[in-house]
Amino acid sequence: MSISNLHRLCVLILFSCVSTLGWALPDPAAHVISEIPENIFLRSQLIEQVLGPIEEARQLPETMENQPGYDVPVQFFVEEQSGSVYFCFYHGADIEFSDAVAGSYIIRRSAENGSLEQIKIYYKSDPGSFLRIYPDLEDRSRIDVFLKGRKMQSEVKISLSIEKIARSPFSEIVRRTVGYIDWEFYIPKAEFALPELTTVDDLFQQVRPYLKQLRDAEDGAINSLGKFVFIRDGSPQPGQGGLNCSGFAKWVVDSVLYPHTDSLLSIDALKRPHPDYRGNRWSRKVEEIEDPYFGLDWTRNLAVEAYRALDVLPRGAVGGTDSSFNPELADVNFLRYHKYVEDVGYPVSSLETVMYELAKENTGHFYLGSVNVLAHGEYELRRHLHVAVFFPWLDEEGRLVLKVLETNEETSAASFIRRYQGEYVHLVSIPHTGVFKPENMRLEPVLKR
Repeated sequence: MSISNLHRLCVLILFSCVSTLGWALPDPAAHVISEIPENIFLRSQLIEQVLGPIEEARQLPETMENQPGYDVPVQFFVEEQSGSVYFCFYHGADIEFSDAVAGSYIIRRSAENGSLEQIKIYYKSDPGSFLRIYPDLEDRSRIDVFLKGRKMQSEVKISLSIEKIARSPFSEIVRRTVGYIDWEFYIPKAEFALPELTTVDDLFQQVRPYLKQLRDAEDGAINSLGKFVFIRDGSPQPGQGGLNCSGFAKWVVDSVLYPHTDSLLSIDALKRPHPDYRGNRWSRKVEEIEDPYFGLDWTRNLAVEAYRALDVLPRGAVGGTDSSFNPELADVNFLRYHKYVEDVGYPVSSLETVMYELAKENTGHFYLGSVNVLAHGEYELRRHLHVAVFFPWLDEEGRLVLKVLETNEETSAASFIRRYQGEYVHLVSIPHTGVFKPENMRLEPVLKR
């Protein structure tokens, strides 16, 4: 028998054996819900040895195989550390396994007694987005779901032993947990329309070239006449003028609205306080002196003005006993996987997973954030001390891309989280229609005459 015929026979035997286990091999040509490459073909060939006597399993040689139907090679190799043996099925070319690649499995066994301790599965090409699967009862296992390093769901039960999970395709895990894990949230389907996923990306790319033309100035902003002024009293700035973090957020929103309104927002309107919507009777004693809610009121007012200018005011926009707009209409105050704190927002440490959820569930928006810290515990008063602008979107593989703009420059999510670790950020959403045009700013070079 030739080698090619022998290979075909082995594949037929493999398919036959798989059918008797109660699940079917995934059709690589079909859009399955998991949307990640499988490695069940190579795993099926090696799993008996991987789960066999530990002394023999740890001696298994490295191998690589192209998976039928998937344009992704899978490497198998064994590593040992800290009393455990790791059997790795890696969807990538880096033999050091330094990059997380969607579809990769790590099966961990005890080096001492060979017990199956854990299976780790990357469902995104992101080092913090994976499943940890542990043995539970004899015929059950439990799953923890991580996204961007944050545990989103814990101890989800699955009616498969961990040994059977090691032998099963990833799509079987999805099928058995679909009632408890929103897989389409974690692994967006390929059918997502590309323009829908990249509208915020397009807007950010329009904003970025203008940043080098901006200058910093304490308490600086541009008023409704296009002049650089001080926010505190509207007096003109000397020299060329610049922006602080609040003035920069106004500039971004103004530039989104300007193509539609041909006007700039009033600083006085954005400074309007809303004591009926935040704080308490104790905090107001301090508020008269320190103005701790400025950043919260400023970002809320910017959002209200944006919704009004674009004529997309949501239901319940009018609040109170008069005809004024509810300043909380654009608050990001309800997310499935994150708890909102009134007038405080979300922990900065959760920024990336918050932005992932927003990018996934609320496309077509960017966000203004008001960083706040506990300033007077006796009054439960938080001081909103910094304003930032966030542009989140998901790339074609469903991974979060988060761009952070602060006071005229692009920073990084990692830097933002590090600087404000332990604090909170309150968010408002701003809709956009895809065009960014700052008033009186051009990208074209000035011609010398």
